[in-house]
Amino acid sequence: MEIRFRALNEPGFTVGALGGTAYVGYVRDSLAAAEVRPYADFDRMMSDVVAGTIDAALMDSARSDTWRRAHSEQLIHVRTTIDRSRSDPLAIAVAWENTHLLAWINLYLERIRSDGTAERLYQKWFSRTGAQGVAGQPQ
Repeated sequence: MEIRFRALNEPGFTVGALGGTAYVGYVRDSLAAAEVRPYADFDRMMSDVVAGTIDAALMDSARSDTWRRAHSEQLIHVRTTIDRSRSDPLAIAVAWENTHLLAWINLYLERIRSDGTAERLYQKWFSRTGAQGVAGQPQ
C-alpha cells in the first residue's frame, strides 16, 4: 500500500475504513501521515466519500463492486480504482471532484506495473519461492 497509494499518505487526507477490519491497521501502518477514520457502518462511510467529508475509503473490490451496483446514481460523485496487483484486490473510492488524486493513483499503479516493482513485490511476498515467514525467516 505504501507504494500503491502513496498519494493518500499526506497530512490533511482522511481515509475511511470499516472498524474491526484489517484495513484500519493497513491504513495506520501504510498511510501514517493521513488520518484514518474507522466506520461502524459501510454505507455511512460511502456517504461521507460522496459528500467529500473524507477523501477516500479503502475496501475490498467485491464490496466496491456491490456498492457501485446498488448505488449507480452516486457514481457521478465517486470514482474507484482497484489495485489488481494484490492477491486480495484493494479498491479506493474518491470523491468525483478528486480527479487529480485519482489520476495520480492510477499513474503510480501503472508505473509500478511497468517498471517491474509490482511483480517484484508480488514475488517477494506471495510466491512460494520468495515468501518470508515471521521476522523475515524463510517458511
